[in-house]
Amino acid sequence: MMEVGRSAENAFYAFLELVSDVLRFKVNTTTKKEDVGNHFKSLGKKLGEAPKELEEVAKKAEIGEMVKVFHQKI
Repeated sequence: MMEVGRSAENAFYAFLELVSDVLRFKVNTTTKKEDVGNHFKSLGKKLGEAPKELEEVAKKAEIGEMVKVFHQKI
């Protein structure tokens, strides 16, 4: 029974390592819950800002296309 527990624990930590690599956040046995929470709050804030930044890029691209069309007609 102890082997099953260790196997499950190893699988859990392997999964955490995979997720942490994707999210650029390393988690181990000494990582505090507060650190994890702060990381995800920061990540959430950045994700919330992304649509605004993408909208600005789209507007600039649209304006750039309008300028190209205008110059072509001249």
